[in-house]
Amino acid sequence: MPLRVIVQSVVIVWTKATRGAPRAHERAALPRAFAVPFSDAVYLHDTIAMYEREDFRPRRTQTSERRVPSNDGALQFHFADNTLTVGFFPFWGQPKRRGQRDLAQLSPNDYARLRSNARHTSYSGQYYSETVHHIAFGERIPENRFDDARPEHDVDWMADLF
Repeated sequence: MPLRVIVQSVVIVWTKATRGAPRAHERAALPRAFAVPFSDAVYLHDTIAMYEREDFRPRRTQTSERRVPSNDGALQFHFADNTLTVGFFPFWGQPKRRGQRDLAQLSPNDYARLRSNARHTSYSGQYYSETVHHIAFGERIPENRFDDARPEHDVDWMADLF
């Protein structure tokens, strides 16, 4: 069985309406990880988005590839010597962050979690986002890998947005 990569990105987007209590408690209680969907793809990116304007109902989309891409959005991947190196180069929101090529080096069966947040401005006003990227690398990745297990690599790029 080939080595596979599963990325799960959980994205939460909100405005000032749920920034403070009591709705901030509702937002804080949202799940940051979900069960890993079955796939025999070498690369699967599972995105779960929850928007305030949709009452934070999870909306899931998936893309799959026959090989691991060198980048997928802000994530970068490099595979060599049975190791997957993960980089992160955010290109949206404030505060600006410099990318890093080697945030985590995963051996087979490792899991990395990358948390980041940002403040955004649009024509309709200001909004905020929190993104949690879960990255699993290995031959067999259990369904509960992201929600029941501690990551071998935990990267926190959360910033004070206010």
